[in-house]
Amino acid sequence: VPSAVDVEEDEHERKRWNCLCDVLSDLGHFGDRQGALLAAETGNEPGSRLAELIQSISAGSIAVTLNPGNLILGGFTPLEAISELGSLIRYVRARDAVRQGRGDRGSEVALGRGSVDPPALLGGLEEQDYRGTITIERRESTDSHFEIGQAVQYLRNL
Repeated sequence: VPSAVDVEEDEHERKRWNCLCDVLSDLGHFGDRQGALLAAETGNEPGSRLAELIQSISAGSIAVTLNPGNLILGGFTPLEAISELGSLIRYVRARDAVRQGRGDRGSEVALGRGSVDPPALLGGLEEQDYRGTITIERRESTDSHFEIGQAVQYLRNL
């Protein structure tokens, strides 16, 4: 039997969830009227949770930016996220990362040098019929221009 505290916490979480859905729906509709698409970026939650959120919002008002590096840093699997988010993915940031262990937040690395499997990632996107933009991103680098150039070559050679 749930305690009164548990019921109160559940009610509080339900209200917060509904408020989040309402606000995101309003922002998405405003963006739509302005010719812009609101896209939630992956990484702080598993793909299934983000898909649940987006499916709770008015259809078409919000999409997903897939960031595989963020997913790795968050402890999630990019291929699972692609499968769970499917056609909601409208933009991809090509970013790689590694995590050492459970408590380790990890670090960003050059594309192809981390835990992201770019050929499998591109295959997963192909299965979802993704035809959008892929942007190479490098936040933590001493020579980002060089590393981005290498990442472009790497992706072209796949």
